[in-house]
Amino acid sequence: MGFQKVQLRRRDGLFEQGAQVAQGGGITPGTSASLQISNHELNLLVSLIPTTTTLSSSSNPSTYGVNVDLTAALKTNGVVVGSAAGIYVFKVDGLAVATNPVSGGLAGCTLTNLAARAYTISAEYAGDATYAPSTNSLSQTVNPAVSSLSLSSSAPTNGYRAPVFFIATNLPVGAGSNVVFSANGVAFSTNGAANGGATSLVLTNLPRAGTNSIVAFYTGDGNYLPASTNLIQTVTNHPPTAMTMSVARSAGISLKIPLADLATNWSDPDGDPVRLMSISLKTTNSVAVYRINVTTQPDGSYAITNSAYIGVPKTPNQNDQIVCAISDDQGGTNYFYIDIVVSTSPLFGQTTGIMPSGGGAVTVKFAGNSGYTFNVQRSTNLVSWVTIWTTNAPSGLFNYTDGFGDLGGIAPGSAYYRLSWSP
Repeated sequence: MGFQKVQLRRRDGLFEQGAQVAQGGGITPGTSASLQISNHELNLLVSLIPTTTTLSSSSNPSTYGVNVDLTAALKTNGVVVGSAAGIYVFKVDGLAVATNPVSGGLAGCTLTNLAARAYTISAEYAGDATYAPSTNSLSQTVNPAVSSLSLSSSAPTNGYRAPVFFIATNLPVGAGSNVVFSANGVAFSTNGAANGGATSLVLTNLPRAGTNSIVAFYTGDGNYLPASTNLIQTVTNHPPTAMTMSVARSAGISLKIPLADLATNWSDPDGDPVRLMSISLKTTNSVAVYRINVTTQPDGSYAITNSAYIGVPKTPNQNDQIVCAISDDQGGTNYFYIDIVVSTSPLFGQTTGIMPSGGGAVTVKFAGNSGYTFNVQRSTNLVSWVTIWTTNAPSGLFNYTDGFGDLGGIAPGSAYYRLSWSP
């Protein structure tokens, strides 16, 4: 307890006031005083005015990231002491964080960057020449802040098996912990949050559908609550692709196109099976074509077999085109074109006659596609042609010996030969 001391000396049986007064000149109004005799001295003890401190918070509980303003008020008899001097020391969990002077009976302090948890905060008034020290404290709770995030795709619509990844953004810059990315309910990537975001691993196996649900879930940390967001990723099917097929026929000769040869000209980028769904029965020049041994499967597509053909008539002798439709098992479709090129030049034969030696037989060598039927034809004038032999070409290469039996075994002056395919 502080006090003021006034000494009174005895003189001629009376007490008189001494010349010195400790801590100021006189007794402060409002203080209490008492007399004490000691060693032939009469001491007047003056007590400091007792005080109380109230401490308040601007927000309690508060949220992480929001400043907390503390106000300490010095009071006596419940009334703020506007004339008090001195300082307040503010402490957080016993550690002094600010020392500020009293002004108008008040002192303040702003606390920043308090992590989310509970704290004990105190304000201690040190007292002055008139007012006694006092202190008070409160329990301050800081709650985690609400967090949010945004989610985007590297390609909002991507093709099947094409790479795609996802980006979470707009998290608080100081947010820690992880972001978990899920596709259709299955987590596929867990990435640490940094600088307000995270990026997933690359996906290449999302199914082809318009309902691929992608979720980014922020797990939260001590200062930020968990949060999640989602988007719908559309994955499209790649339709089958096809190259134009070109076939040739000689003028005046019909043509059979194997369906098995058609299948070598198409493919599917996604690896799906490709089906032949339709064959136009009229060419672009309105020439009727026909199907040979062509059968359909349960799904309506044509069976691709070695015995199935598209038949093209031998006339008219002009280039033409056949259109076919193909599809995959995901609904992708495309068109496939067959160009028919008509040649007016002989595909097989010779323009220089063979002169039989000594009127004997002639052996001619031919090459043809194995398994097909061919006619060996002879002419003596390159105008009229006679079929002298019909055969298959089991090995692709074969010889024919012409003994001119149809001419009575008599060789002509010269002979010309050609091989004609017989569809």
